[in-house]
Amino acid sequence: MPVVLAPCITTEHGFSLTIAAGGVYKITQVGPNKWSRAQINAPHHGTAVAAKIPKIQADLIDAGSLTITVQFEGTIGLPTLGLSSTFTLTHPLGASENVAANVAGTGRITEVEYPGGQAGGSGVKTGSFTITWDGGTGPTYSAPT
Repeated sequence: MPVVLAPCITTEHGFSLTIAAGGVYKITQVGPNKWSRAQINAPHHGTAVAAKIPKIQADLIDAGSLTITVQFEGTIGLPTLGLSSTFTLTHPLGASENVAANVAGTGRITEVEYPGGQAGGSGVKTGSFTITWDGGTGPTYSAPT
């Protein structure tokens, strides 16, 4: 069985993101990942004039996207826009946990933001990239144990 090496992106404080291809980055922030399920207006002819519009729940979940902010290093760059892969975001290990929680699924890099700057500027340069889940596999949340 072939071994696939997956670079690990880490915050140095427990958060890490594993992707099938790419460099190793120093994460400075992990954005929230909001999932939603649409609500569909379902009025009908028998609805009273002063009544509220009834809603029904859609079948599909929109797993949204996740933005990762990293310390930018020019020699590494950022992941390639359009890269399709399996992504696994592992949460920090809690004090009473043996296995950390994670969110994993397939998706693609849909946005890449390189740092701006000014002449003579100093400080840490940051860049970011956004993973949009494609719904092919997951994403699924695994609770810590």
